[in-house]
Amino acid sequence: MEIISLDEELICAVCRDIFVEPVTLPCGHNYCEGCVKQLKRSEVEVENINAEGGFERLCLCYTCPLCLAPCDSTLNLKKNVVLNNIIEKYHSKRASGVDCTVCKGEQRMVAEKSCVSCKESYCTVHIIPHLENAVLRQHVLVSPMGDTGRLCKEHGKEQELYCETDQTPLCAYCMLPAEAKHRDGHNVVKLADALDTLRASLERQQSECTAFLRRIKLFLEFEEQAWQKRFSVDMVQDSRNGKQRTEGLRRLQDRLTQAQDTLLKTQTISDPLVLLQLLKNEEWADLLQRDVCSRQIEKISNWSGTKLVASSRITSLFQTLQETFQGDVIVFAELSAHPKLKLDPDSGSVWVTEEDQRHEEPCYLDRPYCVMGVIISSKGVHNWEVEVEGLSSWALGVAFLGPYQIAVTCKLGTDDQSWSLSYSKSKQLFSAQHDWLAFAFHAPDSNPPRRIGVFLDVDSGILSFYDAVRMACLYTFYCTLDQDSATQTYLRPAFCPRLKEDDQPLSTKPMRVLRPVSNF
Repeated sequence: MEIISLDEELICAVCRDIFVEPVTLPCGHNYCEGCVKQLKRSEVEVENINAEGGFERLCLCYTCPLCLAPCDSTLNLKKNVVLNNIIEKYHSKRASGVDCTVCKGEQRMVAEKSCVSCKESYCTVHIIPHLENAVLRQHVLVSPMGDTGRLCKEHGKEQELYCETDQTPLCAYCMLPAEAKHRDGHNVVKLADALDTLRASLERQQSECTAFLRRIKLFLEFEEQAWQKRFSVDMVQDSRNGKQRTEGLRRLQDRLTQAQDTLLKTQTISDPLVLLQLLKNEEWADLLQRDVCSRQIEKISNWSGTKLVASSRITSLFQTLQETFQGDVIVFAELSAHPKLKLDPDSGSVWVTEEDQRHEEPCYLDRPYCVMGVIISSKGVHNWEVEVEGLSSWALGVAFLGPYQIAVTCKLGTDDQSWSLSYSKSKQLFSAQHDWLAFAFHAPDSNPPRRIGVFLDVDSGILSFYDAVRMACLYTFYCTLDQDSATQTYLRPAFCPRLKEDDQPLSTKPMRVLRPVSNF
């Protein structure tokens, strides 16, 4: 406790921090020179009493905060040299030590102990709970050190070993006979050796993944080139088939015209023999029978020519890719919508209105113009596209909601439970936000975005926003998107057709979530 008393004597009673240029008042108490200047601002006039008990004059005085003794403002206070030297030695000691991580202010106290369990360092004042509380007494305390993450939480010793079986770092005490869980059948090596092994393993995995992705990219380029050629051939063949069909119909039309002209001539012929010869003309006599003529016309009209190549060669690769990236069907959670939002679930549209669409408590009116979607699956790849053409501002993203939450209560992306990409047409500026991170950037071109896509890989923790018209990435978040079923915290898509800070005239142009369309 003597050390605690010494530390307390180094703290100014006004600023509650270590003394800076300490001076001594006539009453004997010490304060920072800057703090005394603040005390002088509250000076008042008092009568000065001489030794004989008579009143001499009025003077401006301020009071000592500790003993309330008056002090003449005109006195030239002397610097406390001894106390200042003690503070300088204290600072030199602290420069080579570890500061208390709990102390507030610029000049923190020197740490006396570090807690491996709390990962904090404490001075002699803030270590008291760990000495008196029954639960905190179970924590492992060690000598002050800046990084307690390298220490074993059970023994407080530096971790120098690694159990490859449990993939856990260990200290030497973990290998004692009492700690048999890492002895029998476990492969324990030095941490430095394990680091080299892990680094080599990661490099090998990276190399394999990179090579695999390059191979996939090469194969897709092969497929793209092949399909371009197939579709080019199909376009030529389809044009040729059309020409052949047209030519067949023209020839049939010529025969019908010839037959019509001949029949008109028969009306003026009176010789039966000549009339019979005309009616039995092989070039067009078959057209006199209605069913035969209809079959010929139908045959030429339905003739498709040579079969197209591309349409008959949709491979299993394309079908697999379509199943993976076909897109999600987003359904609005109507109860999560802001009162001024109007929804059209059939078309997937949402827009802001002047009037409230339903009654809610006034406290909910301050939340953003936002509507949530259904729960996103906790695994796999998801993507959806949103039409934002004509909107003066908008925001898209995802957010975690708890069991009793139906909507976000603050601007999307401004807390640690949501991620968003927003756009302002007046500023021509995008903004990617998550918690304290806010990255603003200009649009790739002067034209406002018309359609925005969201790509979400839950397992890999990838959330990307892209321009679905230009097919170009706008921004990517790398984050942890694991959903906790125990606490019923689930990930949901979020749609904001207008930002609260938007001062542009209200538009009835809707934000529309597009339905996935099968291309094969």
